[in-house]
Amino acid sequence: MSVAEIKNPLQGVEIVRWIRSQGELQTWLMKLIQRGALVCTSPNRSERCDKPAADVFWQDGMEWYPCCPDHWPHRNQQWCGNTRFVPHYVGVLCFKEKINLEDEQGAVKVAEYDRTDAV
Repeated sequence: MSVAEIKNPLQGVEIVRWIRSQGELQTWLMKLIQRGALVCTSPNRSERCDKPAADVFWQDGMEWYPCCPDHWPHRNQQWCGNTRFVPHYVGVLCFKEKINLEDEQGAVKVAEYDRTDAV
C-alpha cells in the first residue's frame, strides 16, 4: 500500500507527546509524514480532509500545520513572525491504520477517535 492510500480515513488516533525543542518536533512530524500517518489540518480547509499530510507549513516555531498538496497555504497568507519555541505537550491527529501503537509507547496520550465530524 502506498503512503497516500488510506482505506479507513474515519478511524483516527490522537497522539500527545512532551516535546523539548523545535528540532525534536520536526523529526517526529517527518517520521509521521513518511508513514503517511499525519492528517492534513491545513488552515486552507473548510471541511474534513481525508488525505495524509505531505509536509508541514511552518508559520513560526509555535504555529505549524500538516498539509496535503491540495491544501498547501500560499506564502504570505499570514504574518510569519519568529516565535521562540518553548517545551510543551504537542498533540497530532493521525490515521489509525498508519500508526504502530508500539512505536508510540512514549506518548502521554494515545486515544482513538471517530473522524466523521472532524473539520
